[in-house]
Amino acid sequence: MAFTAPALAGCIDDSLKIVADDGGILIMQSGHVYKVDGADTVDTQLWLSADGVLICGGVMINKDEDGEKASVTCADRCSREAYLLGRLEER
Repeated sequence: MAFTAPALAGCIDDSLKIVADDGGILIMQSGHVYKVDGADTVDTQLWLSADGVLICGGVMINKDEDGEKASVTCADRCSREAYLLGRLEER
């Protein structure tokens, strides 16, 4: 699946750290935590730690060759501003 810049405007690039609760909870390298819609755990339970993802609003897209999508809800401070601030604090 090809990801193009216009289609990704406003999306956040991150990587998975932990896939928990049979794919129901995704913990990101950035430290953010997302709850996955129950219907989408069929896919997310197979996602791997360190998989790259894009977070576009309430949708997370796995950047692997299959490009699966999952509806997610942020379980912590997941605004773009908070994400960028966290990245700056890591440096």
